[in-house]
Amino acid sequence: LIESTTKGLAENPQIGQTLAAPEQCSLTFSGVSANDRSHMDLVRADGTVACSSRPVAASEAGGYGEADWFRRALREPLLIAPIRDARTGAQVLLSATPIPGGEGVIAGFAELTPFAATLATLHGGGRPNEILITSKDDSLVISRSLAPERWVGRPLPPGGLSEDAEREDFDGTDRLYARSAVPKLGWNVHVGE
Repeated sequence: LIESTTKGLAENPQIGQTLAAPEQCSLTFSGVSANDRSHMDLVRADGTVACSSRPVAASEAGGYGEADWFRRALREPLLIAPIRDARTGAQVLLSATPIPGGEGVIAGFAELTPFAATLATLHGGGRPNEILITSKDDSLVISRSLAPERWVGRPLPPGGLSEDAEREDFDGTDRLYARSAVPKLGWNVHVGE
């Protein structure tokens, strides 16, 4: 959804008008939970935020010009996670699409901290399941439903993960795990019951 949204906004012929007159900004975007820090930004070619679905604080005036991903995003679409959002400090999934003509970038930031917990609430069947989303090689936590603030963006503990097995979770609780790949993102979803 975030990828198609950034692409659609970047292709909108009216986007240049918003760059020229940011007071007309009307972006809206919400994440997966009520209080997360997800947002959508229209970023000028110099990295400053012209328009955002989240109010831009004075301390954020520098924008994204120095961000590692930004220069690349001016040339090609990106989908990266986890990455720390310079504006909010949150670990996010970043979807960025260049605006034709090199005028800037549409960047969507989906906070990862509440992501697995929301999935567990929606799809856990009321049981105390753990949902753990990891990188393709299972070396990095993308999101975890248990103690999410502690785990997002962290390397997995030594010993790693097996395919489907009974094992202790990171907190010492015995769980029976099943795993499934998320092909487009190259992530793995582990569910421990």
